Amino acid sequence: MNLIKRGENKIEEEEEEEEGEGEGGGEEEEEEEEEEEEEEEEEEEEEEEEEEEEEEEEEEEEEEEEEEIIQRSREKRRDGHSSTHL
Repeated sequence: MNLIKRGENKIEEEEEEEEGEGEGGGEEEEEEEEEEEEEEEEEEEEEEEEEEEEEEEEEEEEEEEEEEIIQRSREKRRDGHSSTHL
């Protein structure tokens, strides 16, 4: 997905460069657009990282819950066996 966006951005940049060559003031606009694009890419990367972190946290929570369930069932079995032997 990001590759597609980057490809589109490059095409847009090339088109703007061609248009801006005859204007003279296009360099400032070009720099601003490049900065905006870089910021957008950074934001997208940050969002992706946050999503990955959230997924990892959810997986860890699920694993902890599973471990707790296993531990409880072991304790129940152990308690059940000890009461029958008395």
